[in-house]
Amino acid sequence: MAYNRTYQISGEASLDTTVTPQSDLISDIRSIEGITIVTFTPKNEEESAASNPNHLGILSIKFDTFPFTEFDKDIQINNLVNQIRKIPAVNYFKAGQVNILETRLKSLVKEILLEKKTKRDRCLRIADRKFDKPSAYKSGAVVRCRNGSIWKGIKEGEDFDLDESLRDWFKKEDWVRIDTAGNITGPCGTMKKGNKTTRCLPRAKANSLTKAERASTSKKKAASDKQFVSNTKKAKVKSNK
Repeated sequence: MAYNRTYQISGEASLDTTVTPQSDLISDIRSIEGITIVTFTPKNEEESAASNPNHLGILSIKFDTFPFTEFDKDIQINNLVNQIRKIPAVNYFKAGQVNILETRLKSLVKEILLEKKTKRDRCLRIADRKFDKPSAYKSGAVVRCRNGSIWKGIKEGEDFDLDESLRDWFKKEDWVRIDTAGNITGPCGTMKKGNKTTRCLPRAKANSLTKAERASTSKKKAASDKQFVSNTKKAKVKSNK
């Protein structure tokens, strides 16, 4: 049973737009259960669609099976074609080849993956190529890239070396690791392998916060499965260009 497939049906058709305007006729066809998309391509592009008793072209429809609890391909498609033919303004519809486009599940997965991909901005995509795994260096690079400090002229498809100023920035700022209790527990990047990543901050910034404020931003990081988690408002770090 294929209750989650999408089919495309195309064929030559003749429409009588003296009975119903083409736009209204397309809406009538689309109102048939299961039909999601309807297009009509005129045979003669120069021919007017208005008040034409024999407007020739190719009618193409996409038909989704998900509304049906029971579905027999041949029976349901024949019923659908007959419903189209019974519309008064349709002179005839010669349904041609029926193509399976893809399963609805596959379509949804593609949409989700595309959405996730578009949410990763240029700086994240460049950092993904440069760094093999999450790290304070990677997070810092993304911050500086977004601020316009590094990678201004880097194209996403070309190779490049890590900007030395990024290493200098980390050394100069003396980044330290903050645990979820708000304690400064050592240099950034010294956590034991396998432990859940906590927050890193420049030492000066960490010392300017109260223990509760440090704990708050660290807990926010530890509670998320995402690689990049923004600091709390109090713990925001500004990069000097």
